[in-house]
Amino acid sequence: MRITFVTSVAFGGALESSNLLADRLAARGHEVEMIHGTRGHSMLKTFHRRAVNLSTKLSGTPLEDLSWWAARHLRRSGAERRSGAGVTVVAVDVPENEAMRRLGDGVDVVVGYSISRPAWRQILGRARVAGVPTVLYLREDESLGHLDRPDAADRVVANAEVHARRARDKGYDATTIPSIIDRDRCRAETTRSVALLVNPIADYGVDVVLSLAEVLPEVRFVLQESWPLTGENLEVLEARCRELPNLELRRFTSRIADVYRDAKVLLVPYGDDNRPRVVAEAQTNGIPVLGADRPGIAEVAGAGGVLVDPASGLDVWERELRRLWTDAAHYEELSRLARQNSVAAERAEDALVDRFEEMVTELVGATSP
Repeated sequence: MRITFVTSVAFGGALESSNLLADRLAARGHEVEMIHGTRGHSMLKTFHRRAVNLSTKLSGTPLEDLSWWAARHLRRSGAERRSGAGVTVVAVDVPENEAMRRLGDGVDVVVGYSISRPAWRQILGRARVAGVPTVLYLREDESLGHLDRPDAADRVVANAEVHARRARDKGYDATTIPSIIDRDRCRAETTRSVALLVNPIADYGVDVVLSLAEVLPEVRFVLQESWPLTGENLEVLEARCRELPNLELRRFTSRIADVYRDAKVLLVPYGDDNRPRVVAEAQTNGIPVLGADRPGIAEVAGAGGVLVDPASGLDVWERELRRLWTDAAHYEELSRLARQNSVAAERAEDALVDRFEEMVTELVGATSP
């Protein structure tokens, strides 16, 4: 079976998770392609975005089709390589155009995730013409917006039960298949000396962590860049690190184990209901979580951490972090539960790949002539 994954992003947890799933499927004998975006800006991206915007403004006029034609045909040959598992990986400025080009070339099923709505609409239209079934993989809250239309995909998959439940509320029979984690890349002999926040942005509660660093000078805090920090956001964090001697900003690294090399607690004061893969990565090393009590976080953290009501004040976060820092028995028990949760999740991963493989096999069989 030939499976094509396509996403608008060029980095991040969603891409990492999908790469691992693609590798597992390739190891089972499937022909798998991974098409994703490129980092940085380019003239081609700018022209494509303007063509899409123009087509929206010209909706209902004779020029609408012309602008859509221009948007669909803007494509630059991507950098193509083969992963260690044999997956064809293509990084290209306009991933949806590359995916549409390949749909008429023997693709059996196309899987979209972390993809813009205009891009997915174009792929859906081309896939229907080519008779290729589609799967939408929900990996973040904002992806639920795809489901506001009645024909968003032939099948819907979610990496968290909270997303699957909300998809069902919109009329889609969604299957829950959590992200695959490469635990070997995550493992580290941590010194357990810092409180860690990965991806220090507003949606992920960086303001809570900055406030904790002010009131807990005896605790070292690390802000680990994940999505690229630029402009004012970067300047503000660098300024706060100069003001607070117990606060450090670390730039992006592809070596996942290095992220956890000195973590004692993973901070997850997120403002959304996503299922963070960093929780699973941290728990591989027995690092407990202090996070917001949201469905996606609770689902992945299990008993291996402390969850705080998102409406709580800073005093609650301070109290729970102070206890994790000073109460050895409390910390060791949560660390044990974190490892236990990680082991159980790892054992279940083959079954997750089975579930995905069975679903796409059934879908392809049902739509084949």
